[in-house]
Amino acid sequence: MAENPISNLDELTTPASTDKLAIVNGGVTQKITQQNLINLLDEDDMASDSDTQSSTQQSIKAYVDTEVPVKATGAEINTATDDAKFATSKAIKDSWLANSLLGIEYVSSFAANASQGIASDGTYIYTTSTTHLYKYTKAGALQTSRDISGDGTYDHMGDLCYHDGFLYVGTGSYPTTPLVGAVLKIDASDLSFDSEISTQSNHECSSVARDTDGNFWVTSYSDLNPNKIYKYNSAWTYQSVDNLETVDFDDEDGYDGIEWVNGYLLAMAHFGGTEGEFLDKYSFDGTTFKREQRIYSIVNGFNTGQGIALDPTEDGVLWMAAREDSNKAYKTNIIEEENVKKAVDDSSDGWKEVSETWAYASASTITVPLRLTTKYRKGDRIKIVQDGSVKYFALSGSATGVLTILVNTDYVLANAAITHVWYSHELNPVGFPDCFTCAAPIWENIDDGSGGQPAANKFFQKIIGNTLHGRIITGTAYKSVGAGNYAKFAPPVAFATLPNRTCIGSSLIRVGDDSDLIGVCQVFDAKVYPVVQSSMAENLELDSVSMDYSYKI
Repeated sequence: MAENPISNLDELTTPASTDKLAIVNGGVTQKITQQNLINLLDEDDMASDSDTQSSTQQSIKAYVDTEVPVKATGAEINTATDDAKFATSKAIKDSWLANSLLGIEYVSSFAANASQGIASDGTYIYTTSTTHLYKYTKAGALQTSRDISGDGTYDHMGDLCYHDGFLYVGTGSYPTTPLVGAVLKIDASDLSFDSEISTQSNHECSSVARDTDGNFWVTSYSDLNPNKIYKYNSAWTYQSVDNLETVDFDDEDGYDGIEWVNGYLLAMAHFGGTEGEFLDKYSFDGTTFKREQRIYSIVNGFNTGQGIALDPTEDGVLWMAAREDSNKAYKTNIIEEENVKKAVDDSSDGWKEVSETWAYASASTITVPLRLTTKYRKGDRIKIVQDGSVKYFALSGSATGVLTILVNTDYVLANAAITHVWYSHELNPVGFPDCFTCAAPIWENIDDGSGGQPAANKFFQKIIGNTLHGRIITGTAYKSVGAGNYAKFAPPVAFATLPNRTCIGSSLIRVGDDSDLIGVCQVFDAKVYPVVQSSMAENLELDSVSMDYSYKI
């Protein structure tokens, strides 16, 4: 159906003179003079701090020359005044980093006993399982390992960090409650035990990290304190406890790995199984943690996140530990805002490839990690590969851990592995069809003359946003004997709540004498009707029944 035309659009008229611009808006003409339009400020100190007026080139240059220290030929920088300015500049940069976008790029992985945590000294990779500590080369060659479950009070290992020749391993009493723990100090050279470090109130220690100021930070992986992070100084004296933002962790869920990167905190969420994982990025102003970003579908094949660790010798490299079917150490690159934006800008096809585990559930549904459901919405386009064939679908709905597709006959979701996944929030990513050919719905009250369905049904559907658009055209059909006056069918994709007799489109019935009955398309009792102002005799021959309609799903 046609939309109402938009009227009273603003008009941009040709000015009567070269120094005035006329804008007509609702009958009111406003004049903008050249003097008002170009009113430049000439302030060497930018004192007015205006957010509406620009400045002259001379004043901008004067301000930069004054505020930014530059070492001229034969001159020395005045450290007394300029150090403060550089410190301010660094603080601004650090603040920008803490609030910038973050991306994670997969580099490589190797099989490792990394079911709990990971750390790096720049030369070796250290991982923990529930009871053991392992030392690998960066290429994945195992150097040595040791059972450290008897070194301290608690026998369940968590994540760890490296500093100055030692590993600091979080431990806990899991599964024994109440959940308490401590930190083991281990010599990194031979994995020998050094000492056990007690923690405030003996809280469980799921992950350990050290910031650039020398402070140690510890998270508690338990249903009692899943959002707590504890701060200790370099001598492991307790300083404070802070709250990370509520993450709605379930029982036995929490952060299982943390790391400080360029002034912000990365925290890996773990869900006690294969439900899914994400990496949270927090800014910290010295008092409060604020979650800035959540990164789903982290890297290819990554499953059930555990510990994370920054590589001290490779710029921007973040190591990740994963368990379950992967049980690997992952090497990734941290991509900062500028490169994230460039990657987005350079992506001209509209698709984003992800590395989540998707699986066939039924002919109309796909299972995804539970916590990823809110990432996708009705109307999203997806592209998958099954048995080497690329297939396209539109999403008609999502629920906990399940995506529902618009079933069509152009591309059939098979009971087979899904090996590659792309998605798009865009309306028309490259390659995506304008509409899908679909199996015809089951008609009531019209048939092929022998009780079967009308011949040569053509049925097309597409989804735009949360609206489904349909077009159906039958071949020759007959008004069923003894049936009601209305042809109808139940649409394959259900309506959102719609009152009976809501008009959702138009219909046309061409009868045997080549006359056209034009009407509307209505909803009644969850079925679609072509409604015309004419009665139809029983067994009346209909050359075709056609409808165009749309409704909210």
